[in-house]
Amino acid sequence: MTAAELMYKPFRRYPALFADNFDKSWLHKDFVQISDAFEKPVKNYKDAIPDDLLRKEMDGVYSFNVFNDVFLQMFNEEINHFYDVSESENIPVKRPNSMNNYG
Repeated sequence: MTAAELMYKPFRRYPALFADNFDKSWLHKDFVQISDAFEKPVKNYKDAIPDDLLRKEMDGVYSFNVFNDVFLQMFNEEINHFYDVSESENIPVKRPNSMNNYG
């Protein structure tokens, strides 16, 4: 663990988010259905996945829900809580460098 992780550990709002095992109940039902389609051999996976589960963003690019609302709420609350605590407890925060080669 980094120093920042150790310093923040007692302040975690949702310790389950930091567990070694991921709670599959946080997965969106659409993602589970898509994932299940790949567990069975089929001739055409496009036929195994209902069209309403995928959003075509552009040719060859699709998006779909992965996490459910419970997970998203917990995750966002934890991030905001981390930033609040990091200020009050002087926990070092490394933010991504927005000036990289990939935009």
